[in-house]
Amino acid sequence: MSRLVAQHARGVQIPFTLSKAINQIQKARKANYNSHMKYPDDEEIAKITGLSLARIRSASTCLRVVGSVDHKMWESSDGTYMEFTPDTSLKSPEETVMRQHMKKDIHDLLKGLNLRERQVLVLRYGLNNYDPKSLEEIGRLFHVSKEWIRKIEKKALMKLKVEESHKYLSHYLNN
Repeated sequence: MSRLVAQHARGVQIPFTLSKAINQIQKARKANYNSHMKYPDDEEIAKITGLSLARIRSASTCLRVVGSVDHKMWESSDGTYMEFTPDTSLKSPEETVMRQHMKKDIHDLLKGLNLRERQVLVLRYGLNNYDPKSLEEIGRLFHVSKEWIRKIEKKALMKLKVEESHKYLSHYLNN
């Protein structure tokens, strides 16, 4: 029965063993509060329950109440948590412009390579919105061995390590 409650009681499912530890911790806290009129710290709970301190700390992070972002922040206002929470997935305008310039500079740098070297680096490192590919996958595309692709990649990277090209992109490393 307690397994079913652990599976369906929360919006985020946690393992049954952790749920069992949470229940032990809550019972120990209530019992100690009722007898001593104070809540015990983690060390006292470890003595009472026999759980390790690491287990108690990991279970304590799960004890936090999870609320909806659509709930009102205050009873007297119409604002929800979602309206006041910043969207961290959006990049700043400066970062967006810097990224655009970096992409342009990388593509300008790749123009100095021959076509095959450029294609290998674009596929290998996932440029131009490609997913990064393994040497073997690129080898299959070009109908050659992965060792041949490794040699092409190494030759292209050696060309890019020329001092002028290094200076060309070094200011992006500082940002």
